[in-house]
Amino acid sequence: MSTGEERLWALAQQNADQGDYAQAELVIKDIRAKFGETEKVLFFLGEMARLQGQPSHAEHYYQSCLRLNPLSLPARKMLALLYRQQRG
Repeated sequence: MSTGEERLWALAQQNADQGDYAQAELVIKDIRAKFGETEKVLFFLGEMARLQGQPSHAEHYYQSCLRLNPLSLPARKMLALLYRQQRG
């Protein structure tokens, strides 16, 4: 991971820690544009969508994460959580 990418991840984490999920999402999308679509990028986009109350967007990102890595335990766990919440 390059220094520039590390700085952007730190900024995204800082925004998320402060509850500014929309800004964190924008930073992560910038990371994706500059450094490519990775499992980590997709998972965290899913997290930002989930935290902003957008379960269908979160589901899309988690499923995309699983397409890159079918064994991704974090993505599987979050999809299971979303499905449980949807069934109420």
